[in-house]
Amino acid sequence: FPAVITAKEGTISSGRLFLRQGRVLHFDSAGRLAEMIGFEELSLEVGERMVEAILGSRTPSEMSARELWERIELLEKSGQDVRGLWVEFHGKLAVAAAALVFVLFGAPLGAILGHRGRALGMVVGFLLAAGAQALFLWARTLARRGFLPPFLGGWLPHLVFGVLGLFLFLGADRLRFRGLLLLLLLGTVGLAAPPFQELHADELVIGSDGKSFQAVNAKVLFSEYTLTAQRLSLVEEEHWVLNAEEVEVELKEGKIRAKVLLARLSSEEELREAVLQDFSGETRFSGPEKEETLLFSAQEGVATFEKGELVRVEGKGVVFTTCPCREGAPYLVFAEDFLLYPERWLFVRNLRVESFGYPVVWLPLYAARLGEEGVPFLPEFGRTGLGWFLRWSIPWSLGEGTVGAVLLTWYPEAGRVDPGLQAIWQNGSLFLTPERSFLRFQGELFGEKWQAQGRLDASGLLLSASGKLRGWSVSLQAGLAEAPTGAYARLPELTLSRALPLWGGELGLRVGFGRYREEGVEGWRAGISGSWEWSANFWAFTFQFPLNFGVDQYPKSERLFLALNPSVSLGNLSLWYQGQVVLGRSPFAFDATPAQSQVGISLRAAERNWSQGLSLGWDFLASLPSGRFSLKGPGFSADLSFQPIPFRVIRAKWERIWRGENWAVSLRGGFSGSFEDLLLRRSLDQ
Repeated sequence: FPAVITAKEGTISSGRLFLRQGRVLHFDSAGRLAEMIGFEELSLEVGERMVEAILGSRTPSEMSARELWERIELLEKSGQDVRGLWVEFHGKLAVAAAALVFVLFGAPLGAILGHRGRALGMVVGFLLAAGAQALFLWARTLARRGFLPPFLGGWLPHLVFGVLGLFLFLGADRLRFRGLLLLLLLGTVGLAAPPFQELHADELVIGSDGKSFQAVNAKVLFSEYTLTAQRLSLVEEEHWVLNAEEVEVELKEGKIRAKVLLARLSSEEELREAVLQDFSGETRFSGPEKEETLLFSAQEGVATFEKGELVRVEGKGVVFTTCPCREGAPYLVFAEDFLLYPERWLFVRNLRVESFGYPVVWLPLYAARLGEEGVPFLPEFGRTGLGWFLRWSIPWSLGEGTVGAVLLTWYPEAGRVDPGLQAIWQNGSLFLTPERSFLRFQGELFGEKWQAQGRLDASGLLLSASGKLRGWSVSLQAGLAEAPTGAYARLPELTLSRALPLWGGELGLRVGFGRYREEGVEGWRAGISGSWEWSANFWAFTFQFPLNFGVDQYPKSERLFLALNPSVSLGNLSLWYQGQVVLGRSPFAFDATPAQSQVGISLRAAERNWSQGLSLGWDFLASLPSGRFSLKGPGFSADLSFQPIPFRVIRAKWERIWRGENWAVSLRGGFSGSFEDLLLRRSLDQ
């Protein structure tokens, strides 16, 4: 039975162990102490291997697999527990095989993830690494404590990831994984990789030199777009040549479908220009009032792409519309030639407009800037100061980027016909008639968008420019302007404005300087004004506290004003107060700021798509009541300002719009002491 030797001190020399002042303890089969022998000195032959085992300076993790194997054999002969060393030994062998296991697991996983983004790949990689490390530590801990065999402590993570990788390998799309192996193969033999990221197909034939691909029912993922085709051929010549049948190209914005597509990829392996037969497509753009989708089809044409976006379409034998459905569309446009710059320009030659299958109008050419109100297809009619009018627009074009129309306006009551001219180009527009002229430019200045325009009509000439500068909104205006008190002239006026967060609200600052002339009074004004608003909800109540202030300096006077407009609302009911204190006065009537002190109550109501509001107030300074009523609904809006007692209409405006899928007819009018001009207009959305 085992014996235990203890000693106060000892030394090892030349394979011998020297012990001093110790004891030898012998135990029986029951584990009880049977004999104890003391000694002053004791010498034992232990050998060099035992010396190395006892005094080795390296831990098991620092040893090689062979050194660890030898230590395990030695300690097993001496009856020691070597479970932990066996776990360490199998861990060292498993580390060597880790690369193979992760290739088996990572290759099909990478093929499945495809080009779904670097961020997704980074997250998945991080989670896999963390999961593998956690499983490795968990298995080693359980193996050291005896819950798992020692070899599973090192090999369990590899078994889990290896089985999962084998499952992915067998279950992943075979052609996609073949494409990955093909890329690896082509890379090893020094041939150029194919231009796509992924290829899915029911049937795939790859040339022996890796320079040709033939596929049936294929889906190809490029860097910026996806191409689906019934039959596809990719052949590398000077550049890759793509030939596809029954093909659809899905872009960032819109799609292109064609019976036949032939394209030569660029040196960057991007689709730049494609020749199409029997093709159709769609592109979206921002219309004057809403987002629009232009649907088109053509017998043949050429499409140009840039970074996954459709930038130009040229076609012959074209049909297009902005109706969401081609079948049964309220209108269709048939054209001999068609040139489209998505979101920018549309040029059409020899076009015919049909509504529900009936011809409506024919034009030799038509051009429009998408996203803005352009030259209308149909005549316009309405009423102005000269009576009823009827206006025809005859479009013209000087080439790509410049379009317009010759205008003829007939006033039957006045017995006259007025000519006009309209022109639109990339950075501006021009409108000329005997009664009104308008010119506008837009572009970039100091890295910001700026706009300049001029207008000449019966009221006079007005010039203006506006844009951004270092976070400030800048406006410069010169010329005649209209105000409720009459006309005045800016000679000129410069204003700068900006919004800043302040105390839980937003502070709007406005700084201005200008020179003005009004009815014989001429002078300058320099001022600073601002507005701030705070709002809060308490139980069912909403509290609002708007504040406005300003300081203006004139040559011989100054003016200060402070306006407070607090309100409290409960549901659709609001109580409000409008107060304004003014110190000093302006020498100009258009710039007058009267004192105010009004209190009132407002009621709002809404039913389905209709809303109405009624406001009644009392003016403490004038000792008069006031009122306002508004009504809004689908295609209709009206606003009425009145004096309740005695009842008197002060101002009224209204508008009615009848809107179809892609057409609109508007009728508007008003009253301000006398009835305003009545205008009836019909337009067809591009």
